[in-house]
Amino acid sequence: MGTDAAATHPRGRPRDEHTDDAILAATLRLLRGRGYRLLSVEGVAAEARVAKTTIYRRYRNKADLATAALATMVPVDQLARPSDDPRRDLAVGGRGRGRVPRAAPSTHHPPSPAA
Repeated sequence: MGTDAAATHPRGRPRDEHTDDAILAATLRLLRGRGYRLLSVEGVAAEARVAKTTIYRRYRNKADLATAALATMVPVDQLARPSDDPRRDLAVGGRGRGRVPRAAPSTHHPPSPAA
């Protein structure tokens, strides 16, 4: 009879936008200071002053967390579409994006599967 409440409303407390912002800002600060290799969910939790479980409810792992944080730096509508010339794409993609390499100096090293 009627609409299933669980299907229309997520269970639990609604997500706090300020918590989301604090997590992503803390992640960016730690990426700038330590790089990807030394980034940890524990460190982000301490920096953002939230529980690790709060982060894991939003992101599956460190890679997802770092990706989400870095994505906040460049609006999706400003990303260039790839062309048939990869060298041109790299040259164009690098312009105006100087913040990303400084934010994550070691992201060019893919994390190991055990990370």
